[in-house]
Amino acid sequence: MLDHKEAAEEEIFDGISINVVANKNLEEKAPEAYEFLSNWNISIDDMEKIIATIDDGEAPEDVAQEWIDNHEDEVEEIKNGN
Repeated sequence: MLDHKEAAEEEIFDGISINVVANKNLEEKAPEAYEFLSNWNISIDDMEKIIATIDDGEAPEDVAQEWIDNHEDEVEEIKNGN
């Protein structure tokens, strides 16, 4: 079995997509959250790095904050629906 680093090197995740799944009533109950999630976009490469960093023992909250800090333009696009 490949670990996450070997899988990334072997390009195991090429052609894979990431989908957001939410409660069917989210749009009605939390329209801002629904809009944010509808606009969500992250590259497979970034997701692989996030997963690998968490697997290496980093706190998920810290990893998420680091991604946000390093991708402010992308976060703004997601927030604004661009």
